[in-house]
Amino acid sequence: MPSIKKNTNLKDYQLNYNKKLLKARHRLTFWFGIVILCLFVITFVCSWISDGHELKVAFSKLSQETRDKLILANALPSVSGAMLQVRFTFTYISNILIGFALIFYGLLPNYLWTKRGFFLATVYINITFFTFWGLIIPFVFINPNIWYEIPWNWKVLTVPVHLINPVIGTTFFIINRRELVVSHKTMLLSSIFMLGYYLFAVLIFWIGVQVTNLFLIEQFNKKTTGLDIFTKTKVAIYPFLNLKYPLGYHGNNLVYKILLNLFIPIFGIIVCISVAYFLKFICKIQTYSKKDFENPAFLRENKLLIKSIKSQIFK
Repeated sequence: MPSIKKNTNLKDYQLNYNKKLLKARHRLTFWFGIVILCLFVITFVCSWISDGHELKVAFSKLSQETRDKLILANALPSVSGAMLQVRFTFTYISNILIGFALIFYGLLPNYLWTKRGFFLATVYINITFFTFWGLIIPFVFINPNIWYEIPWNWKVLTVPVHLINPVIGTTFFIINRRELVVSHKTMLLSSIFMLGYYLFAVLIFWIGVQVTNLFLIEQFNKKTTGLDIFTKTKVAIYPFLNLKYPLGYHGNNLVYKILLNLFIPIFGIIVCISVAYFLKFICKIQTYSKKDFENPAFLRENKLLIKSIKSQIFK
């Protein structure tokens, strides 16, 4: 009898210890979600200072006569617009998503929607991380002139959103991987966000290109491609999302341009789904299907939002 009691006490102690450990992990996940958002806000505000300074330097180079012409033409720069428009990048959106994903999962770890959101946010932040460090940075170092043209403050501001936050988000995804579940449907539909972002970028380009075209006439007269004008007017969120010169192609073959513009969203969809399945495979995330919703044990660990709201209203 004493040995049975001892074993029971040991099991209870182990169970309570595991529960405390799990709660501590969720609490830590929540607070690091706050850290991510704080770093994001600091980067965001500091970028305003940089944007404001760059605008001041650029327009201080103009003569008073040119400034008067800008006033008369009602063509003064939108300071707030200049500060906010670059925050529409996939990088900033994915940073916001991973921050809130950690917070919501830390607060509500037994809800299916927080697990799904955590998984999807990790997919998007990893796309940001690998695109920047795997494609953009090598391209910059291959072309050293580009590196020297980038202001030092932008080099500093890129570290939190392209390195620190993605590492924090992915680390806590790995730490919590055993409690996470995902469906094949979620992984396949993860590309909807990517497609939606592409359509958003296309809409901005399509509406804004009419302004850029006013400056392209002079550029073409100088026998240049005009790619720098698209960059400076920021009508394309990313250079490769330039519909007129997709992926940097500046030839006149219409068929090539159409194919390249079709290739970009298709490639984005493939990348999104591939990263989702890669994370699922590497971290051994459990998959679920409709049949699992008939299992009470599964529903206890993966509560549905709608049913939870109904139970709170009608209890």
